[in-house]
Amino acid sequence: MTDDDSSKRALLLTTTPRVGEVLELMETAGITPVAILLQRRQKPDTSTYLGSGKLKEAAELKERVGAEMVVVNGVLKPNQFFNLSEVLGGEVYDKIKLILEIFRERVGSREASLQVEMMELTYELPILKEYVHRGKLKEHPGFLAGGEYRIDYYVRRARRRMARLRRELKAIEERRRLEREMRRRKGIYLVSTAGYTNAGKTSLFNALTDEDAPVEQRLFTTLLSRVRAVKKIPHVTLADTVGFIEGLPPYLIEAFKPTLDDIYTADLVLLVLDISEEEGEVRRKFDASLKVIREGGLKGRVILVGNKIDVAREGAE
Repeated sequence: MTDDDSSKRALLLTTTPRVGEVLELMETAGITPVAILLQRRQKPDTSTYLGSGKLKEAAELKERVGAEMVVVNGVLKPNQFFNLSEVLGGEVYDKIKLILEIFRERVGSREASLQVEMMELTYELPILKEYVHRGKLKEHPGFLAGGEYRIDYYVRRARRRMARLRRELKAIEERRRLEREMRRRKGIYLVSTAGYTNAGKTSLFNALTDEDAPVEQRLFTTLLSRVRAVKKIPHVTLADTVGFIEGLPPYLIEAFKPTLDDIYTADLVLLVLDISEEEGEVRRKFDASLKVIREGGLKGRVILVGNKIDVAREGAE
């Protein structure tokens, strides 16, 4: 495990050896994994994610390696959050909390800000309720400083805010729909990139549009769609979209619906895959991406684009 004085030190808990994605998320969020503890399970323990024996081992390992926090390679339920933090101490992150941490750093527009705030509120409320239900809110001031007596006020305020955010996001969705309708009436076709985050969608977008959108070897460089004219091909626009990631709950996808609609309503989708990865990983991401696209109701065609062939060749030499 690599270490960095400027980053938080974390123990990573996982029930699968497939940890590449969560390690990328941790790196992007500025968190260093100092140890990984694997317990192979078909399904995580419903109460503590890991079994009781492995959880005891996790507590000992966390202390031994000096980890400040715990990261779980999955999506935790509120009771699992509570139980893990009780046993292991310190901060507990799951994949969704990692993603939200990254999104906060990426917000660059009002639309993205609304989407991220909606996701945060939807994510945090059930966890907060669990802590209150257990009578432990006063021991976890990071969730709501001031104690349990403020919970009703906080929940009411959060729900009002969420209702307002839904209205604003719905208005954005409608505005985008009208813009797409206007383009179609003018005979302009929409091509959209799609694929996992960090597959190289923005590089393809730049090459086809002569744009200079930021390209970085880190996750979620793009949060909002960019739509530009394709160079040397009249009446065709290209949208660069937010990347997919495995295991996102429906509410997280729903918050990005105005952005994902650029994929679902496209005349053609360029599904970008990083073919420098192992064959099984490429196939898994292809199947998962196609599932998201089809579930969104896409009627247009899908063309597969293999990216990072240069990296694949270097690895084969």
